[in-house]
Amino acid sequence: MAEKIFNKKIASTDGDVDKIGNINAARQSLYGSTFVSAIACFEQALDEYCIMLAKKEGSPWRPSDLKDRGIKRSIKFLKKAFGRALSESQEPWITIFALIGLRNHIVHFGSTLTDSSEHLKLYKSLSNEDYVTFKDVICFNVTQLEKVFRIIMNGFHNFTGTRGS
Repeated sequence: MAEKIFNKKIASTDGDVDKIGNINAARQSLYGSTFVSAIACFEQALDEYCIMLAKKEGSPWRPSDLKDRGIKRSIKFLKKAFGRALSESQEPWITIFALIGLRNHIVHFGSTLTDSSEHLKLYKSLSNEDYVTFKDVICFNVTQLEKVFRIIMNGFHNFTGTRGS
């Protein structure tokens, strides 16, 4: 739906490159925000799941007992409280951690990449996948965001031991 609205706006510009640029900047702002929010919601969902599971199982542990944060803390909590280890060196976790790195980059540095070794590592971790487009700035499209949502859901199902549809 958003893509149709943006494309309709672009069609109404009569080719004015400044207007088209502004519309595309708004599109990327929306898509980038959606990406950042999706990763944050995923982290929160795993944390909430850990809290609910701890209460249900009567565990004396809580995620907040661990010093780590985010998804790493939830994974560590699952192992410590319930003896359930996830293989972080396999999919979907390899891609999820790369996406978290991208999310952290966007939040802390914005949507541009420099030639630093850290940015090069981030680029290499995702450049062969179709979750993001690296141009002058980090860009997303609707199809890529849908793919991000699918890998997040795969991660959630892997974490909770449930099967996705």
